[in-house]
Amino acid sequence: MKDLCLWRPLALACAAGFCSAGHAAVAYDEAVSGDLSSAFGSPTFIVLATGTNDVLGTTGGTNGAPERDYFSFTLTAGQALSEVRLLAGTTLATPTDRAFLGIYSGSVAVSPAINFPILGYTLFGAAQVGTDLLPSIAAAPVTPQFTPPLGAGAYTFWVQDSTNGITNYGLQLVVTSVPEPASTATLLAGLLLLGGLAWRRRQG
Repeated sequence: MKDLCLWRPLALACAAGFCSAGHAAVAYDEAVSGDLSSAFGSPTFIVLATGTNDVLGTTGGTNGAPERDYFSFTLTAGQALSEVRLLAGTTLATPTDRAFLGIYSGSVAVSPAINFPILGYTLFGAAQVGTDLLPSIAAAPVTPQFTPPLGAGAYTFWVQDSTNGITNYGLQLVVTSVPEPASTATLLAGLLLLGGLAWRRRQG
């Protein structure tokens, strides 16, 4: 059940206890659409739109085995993943706990027993709420490293708690529009043409 939010001058978009600045679209909410896949070979596919996309989930339990969430998405030509923000409302079992977030290239992950080929990973906790996790994911000691943003292609996220407690997490995936090479070349050609016409007028 989604919580209701009151809109203020600095608007808050809230769902399932998570809040973020600006009007955000909820791409997936486990409380509404069911658990994300725990199978690395068949992650839950979600659709991301240009703008902000919130993914709200829960991992963990008390059975002694870690629970993992896997979800995948595809960025089309002209799209880029520029930020992965940790939303307010993210809670771990204790204030000192941290959870794991990894990114794979492609529409599936690999066995957790095999850490590579993984694009990058990071640990997150209360101290990271409100921050963009993508730079720290990119800085992970893996080869090759990537430089944000992530361009067109398929990607898979792996989220895992680090204890037997419950982790409620909210990730805001920010997808931005990027000019395609052909469009950039056309724009530059147009600017050069306009500059040439202006120069001829001054000379005449």
